Amino acid sequence: MVVTVVALVFLVLVYRTEAEKCDKPMTSRTKQHRLNLPTYMINLDYRYAAWQRAQTQWQPVLKRPLNRWRGVVGPWLYQATHAFAPHTVTSSFATYLQDHTHHIGHLGAALSHLNLWRHVAQTQSSAVLVLEDDVQPTAQLTSQLDHYLEQLNRRDDQWDVLLLGFSCETQLCKECGDNEGLANSLIGGITPVGYGIGLWAYVINGPRAAQLMLDHVLPLDWCVDHELAAQSAFRNRTQHRKVTPRTPHGLNESVNVRLHHKPGAIRLYGCIPHLVPHPGTFTCSEWSYTAHNPVSSYTSDTN
Repeated sequence: MVVTVVALVFLVLVYRTEAEKCDKPMTSRTKQHRLNLPTYMINLDYRYAAWQRAQTQWQPVLKRPLNRWRGVVGPWLYQATHAFAPHTVTSSFATYLQDHTHHIGHLGAALSHLNLWRHVAQTQSSAVLVLEDDVQPTAQLTSQLDHYLEQLNRRDDQWDVLLLGFSCETQLCKECGDNEGLANSLIGGITPVGYGIGLWAYVINGPRAAQLMLDHVLPLDWCVDHELAAQSAFRNRTQHRKVTPRTPHGLNESVNVRLHHKPGAIRLYGCIPHLVPHPGTFTCSEWSYTAHNPVSSYTSDTN
């Protein structure tokens, strides 16, 4: 009888202990997910404080060091003639930038990304995560990115770029209509992207993909994110074959052909909902984004 009572007391104590464990919040070690990709953050010299803040925010969620990539400051390019070389920008884009100095930041941002792509093509052996310095880590990113990459590798082992956030609004950019029908291809949070704007957070699938991106976006005729989007292998171009692309300076004939007739080469994918929303005016969770402020007021710290 005594043995039975002792046994019952022991079982009650064990049950209560296990129940208390379940009621307690998970420890940081239990619930924390950490990213295992080589990670580069584009940061301008005059925004070094943003880099210091970013280190504090990102280091806890990375298994590897966060690498600072020195960005190109747009206004400084007027003293660097090589920035306007024919293999970098078309003559029409160079002329436009000379006449519209307030847009030189577009070229600075483009060169920041292009230089990083060259580095990846020449030195890396695996996929890398690229961030601009005004984005912040999210719980969705740290808990889901590895899973999304596993899904994407099973779905398409030749993918090139995964956009962790992007914009697409046909009223502002009619080329975004090239996403028509792709929403039906959304599987497990991953979808092909016909035309996605924005490079604030994305994954490059190693050196092969980085070199392919360089080969197909140069020379630039407008912002680098648009040039990359124009080369998507998933664009539905049928409605644009006779439409002139809308850019402030117009495009020469060779670039017009590149944007609207040449088959895309970049296997471009995106996450929906976004794993990294834009930190500024635009946020996106579906195939369209919401402008919280008038579009004319939109600015990007890294441009």
